[in-house]
Amino acid sequence: MFIEDFKYPFRSIIEEIPGTIDDSHATQLSNKYQRALVSFFTWKKNSKRELILCGSGFLLLMPGAPSIVIITASHVVTDLINADFRAICIDGENYPFEKVNVLHNSEQDYALVELPKAIFDKEKTLPYFDLNYRTQLTPLRSFMITGYPGSRNTFHIDRDSKGLNRLNLIFHSFGFDTETEDIFFKYNDKKGKKGTQFTPEPLSDNNNLPNLEGMSGGVISQIMIDLSKDSLSLRPVGTFKEHLKKKHFLVGNTFIPFADELKKYL
Repeated sequence: MFIEDFKYPFRSIIEEIPGTIDDSHATQLSNKYQRALVSFFTWKKNSKRELILCGSGFLLLMPGAPSIVIITASHVVTDLINADFRAICIDGENYPFEKVNVLHNSEQDYALVELPKAIFDKEKTLPYFDLNYRTQLTPLRSFMITGYPGSRNTFHIDRDSKGLNRLNLIFHSFGFDTETEDIFFKYNDKKGKKGTQFTPEPLSDNNNLPNLEGMSGGVISQIMIDLSKDSLSLRPVGTFKEHLKKKHFLVGNTFIPFADELKKYL
């Protein structure tokens, strides 16, 4: 059953903190998790000097898991299988994306990717999103899709890099399919008044919406609030996988704990 407007019994971040846009709370919150984001690169077609970003991902710690894994969309990984060159950027460092184990779920379009061996050789401490539920946090009806749009993340080996351009999309309502356990956000990429209206925060690097190609595999997170401290955090609830342009939805899969929670409200 598809529920286009899910009746979720919590307030949005704008209702909880009316000045949140003017104070750039979502941008600042996402900045704290920047180092847990992952990007996938390959050569631009017919070029050996220009790199293009072809997918996003994030580091995740799952309950009971012995180590952190990379989560992305399954199609991001399969699109790179036949590439002559593929690399992955984790916490600002680039690694060859090869000889790692990948667990695919092609039906729901997500993949769990083993960390490159070179990371363990460096004994590097990595940031991550934590799937373990923190009971002291109150859920909000606001969700963030975070990733890297490919059109704003191309790199030429003969030019200095300005770094990655991250995009955060915030939504305060959602749809849910109880059978596929996919989450849906209304989004129309048409220009002008017919398209989805948005308000960029003052600290945002993006004052207009780019093409979302490259965002696949990005994290879908729920904004949570600690009412005792008035502090915000992000809880990973799923993975962004596609833009249904004709139906005007962005779609992602959800992690089992969040899907189970939603079904309790039906």
